[in-house]
This record gives sequence, structure tokens and C-alpha cells, in this order.
Amino acid sequence: MKYKILNQLAALSYCVISAAWLTTSTLAAPATVDSLFSTEEILDESTLETKILQDWHVDTVTSTTRQKLIEIKGDWRLKHA
Repeated sequence: MKYKILNQLAALSYCVISAAWLTTSTLAAPATVDSLFSTEEILDESTLETKILQDWHVDTVTSTTRQKLIEIKGDWRLKHA
């Protein structure tokens, strides 16, 4: 009787470990499809449009941190297929 329970536990453990291994190997596989975005264009700083919303100032909460608020826009379109 006690060997039957041990066999069932061993089989259950094997199933859980196998499922975890299959999931991990699938997630870790590199993508084979080309990216939808062009990384070169995204990294090109000339494609960015910046605007200063608030110039350098000391924050009002702690009065110890200087901060500047800026807006950055980029126009990255999908690559043509």
C-alpha cells in the first residue's frame, strides 16, 4: 500500500517537472520572426521631438531634489512588409 502512494507521488512529480521544463524551454527560445519595428530608427536620436514643459526647479515636497519635466515624442512606424 505505501509503495502505491509513493509511485503516485513520483508520477505526479514527474508530470509537474516535465511541464515546467517544457514551458521554460519554449519561453527561452529566441523569436524567429522579424521585429515589427526598426531598432535602428528607434535608436536614432534625430527621429525624436523634445519639448521642455518645466525647466529645472526644486521640487516642492522635499525641497532637496532638482527636476525638469520634458516631453519626448518619436515617430516609429511599422516596417513595410
